[in-house]
Amino acid sequence: MWRACAVPAAFTAAALALTALAAPRKQMWTLDRLHPPISR
Repeated sequence: MWRACAVPAAFTAAALALTALAAPRKQMWTLDRLHPPISR
């Protein structure tokens, strides 16, 4: 029972940590990032 709760909690903690580390780099949104050029 304990392991069944610990595994999803560990995955959630890892996902939140990765998001917290990646977020500061992508804070600045520019028009180029919002509307990327469409190439054929």
